[in-house]
Amino acid sequence: MADIKKTEEAGEPEVRVNIAGNQPVLYTDSVFITAGKFGVVLDFAQTMGATNQQNVVARIGMSKEHALALMNILEKKLKETFGVKSEKN
Repeated sequence: MADIKKTEEAGEPEVRVNIAGNQPVLYTDSVFITAGKFGVVLDFAQTMGATNQQNVVARIGMSKEHALALMNILEKKLKETFGVKSEKN
């Protein structure tokens, strides 16, 4: 059975997100960001034991507009959840 997460931002309609029951959560302890004129690629990686090697577990590409929206919602969620202060404050 799939989990269903409901999300609603101010002024936005509710969105239903279906997550398959066998969908793994991929752990990451580092991210490498490559940005170009039109978009951004995030390479999420894990440290390989006691080495300096990184194993990329997921690559996510998005437009620069999407990356800016992600940055804003991530900052908002971190502040709500952990009381993290942004550098803007």
